Amino acid sequence: MSLKTRAHRINELSAHTGGVNCVRIGRLSGKVMVSGGEDKKVNVYTTDKAYAVKTLLGHTSPVESVIFDKTESSVVAGSAGGTIKIWDILEGKLTRTLAGHNNSVSCLDFHTSGDFFASGSQDTVLKVWDIRKKGCIQTYKGHTKGIQVVKFSPDGRWVASGGEDCVVKIWDLTAGKQLQEFRLHEGPISSIAFHPDEFLMGTGSYDGTCQFWDLETFQLVSSTETTELSKVKDICFSPDGRALLAAYSDSIKSWGWEPSRHYDTVPISWGRFCDMFITEGTDQLVSCSLSPDDDSKFHLWLFALPRIKPFSDFPDMLIENKDQDSRNSKFIKKDSVDSENFNMQNVDPSSFQPPVKKPETPKVPLTVLSQPQSSNIPEKIEKVEKVEKVERVEVKPVVKLIDYGKSTFSGGSIPSSQLKTRPLGLDPAHDFLIQPSTKSLFTENLPIDANLLADELLSPHLVLCSVLNMRLTNLKAIRTSWANKGGDSKAVLEVLDSIQQIGDPSVLVDFLQVLMLKDDLLTLDVCVSLLPLVYQLCKSPYEAFRLASVNATCKLIKSFGPLIKTIRETSPPARGVDLMAEERNEKCSIW
Repeated sequence: MSLKTRAHRINELSAHTGGVNCVRIGRLSGKVMVSGGEDKKVNVYTTDKAYAVKTLLGHTSPVESVIFDKTESSVVAGSAGGTIKIWDILEGKLTRTLAGHNNSVSCLDFHTSGDFFASGSQDTVLKVWDIRKKGCIQTYKGHTKGIQVVKFSPDGRWVASGGEDCVVKIWDLTAGKQLQEFRLHEGPISSIAFHPDEFLMGTGSYDGTCQFWDLETFQLVSSTETTELSKVKDICFSPDGRALLAAYSDSIKSWGWEPSRHYDTVPISWGRFCDMFITEGTDQLVSCSLSPDDDSKFHLWLFALPRIKPFSDFPDMLIENKDQDSRNSKFIKKDSVDSENFNMQNVDPSSFQPPVKKPETPKVPLTVLSQPQSSNIPEKIEKVEKVEKVERVEVKPVVKLIDYGKSTFSGGSIPSSQLKTRPLGLDPAHDFLIQPSTKSLFTENLPIDANLLADELLSPHLVLCSVLNMRLTNLKAIRTSWANKGGDSKAVLEVLDSIQQIGDPSVLVDFLQVLMLKDDLLTLDVCVSLLPLVYQLCKSPYEAFRLASVNATCKLIKSFGPLIKTIRETSPPARGVDLMAEERNEKCSIW
């Protein structure tokens, strides 16, 4: 395959009177671009013209980062002075000016809802902004050097950042704190990409490698071979999720990750790389780079993906997303986020259910009930696509994305509405009863096949199997979290916060049964945190849950009853204040 049939330059655009600092392609259509330059201007272009169709003014320092909003009707631009400005493109009018960074704003990314965006700066700070409130709603500090890239997860509950300190961090927006960090790169982080279906993240670095991370276990899946003479400038997953495309200083490469393998390389002589994007529903990758001869211009490139491996082997898979082995497709699709009802500070994890793969023909109805915890998000029922034929080995759990963040409750008491009294995902009046199949093998004159018979017998129990698999997945995640945090009494407190966020009492019951066997982990702090949860289990309609609650209560009373009684009956000192005694007394007041 020749270079001419795989990639070609389609346009050269005159951008700024000074140097071009940044260029970004619109993600909605792939047919518009925006650039920022040393002349303090922001220019908007279309792919069919060699000049700017709109020039936006307002910045008083060079423009370092630009991005379109989700509808391509507005542009956000960050400057070297630390200010961020937002323009309405059609009217050419400045609508917002946001201040908060103390240094150059080097990267931007929009939230899936369209009402929030994140900014990373050379001041090492990541900020999340609410366009409607016209201000910053969250600030994250943790990087030791400037931030180079920020990226929201497809479900909008995490934001990842990468910096010149060679570290990638994941921040939990609902908990408002760091969730995880990755330190295996040996050069500054240049790019981050989330897989469209799998619970997988890719990272690119100036050390010449791309790394793939499992977001269930936060472990490294694989790393590409080092390209010492060429830095990774940007990465993106193909729409079908089969490969990662990485832009280097002198080429585009395609990679696989399990195991790590190099599919293909397309050499390209471009200047400084700026951006790339695969237009939805097509087989074309659009990219842009600065002219190597004149930094006031940039070039637009087009790559034919069906002529690049592995897509050349399966060209139809570029447009039609086929089933493949994945980590249970945990990221929801972007268009499922309701921007009107979305409130980042009151997000209910149960309102973000992951997609379930749809087999070919319908048969068994599944209904997954979600009960949002936040009053800001309306209660809703999400229906999973009907299933006709399900292989026993392919039954996938409807997995709930676990929030390991800090509890939003205080004082040790939990409102009764926050902890469900039945196993998550089950409707006892429906899901435990065998539902008659609409079509039976035994009522038709068809030859009986063993696989079809197994499907027929399994289909009425599909909901229960999904719920049990979901419960097992949550328990594995809790166990991993406990082990990662040291497995001591402090880890127990954090695990209890995670269980509280999951909202499934069956997970709490399983955890209690293990915890009650470990006397060395039972402290007064653990006792105080457990009591509100145990109290909620007492009100469950299930006898097993009530019995677990009674056993846990008896254990806690036996272990801490005498201590609590002594503390409560101890008279306060005649003079002065005993702060430790006051703290113990406050903890025991919950009894």
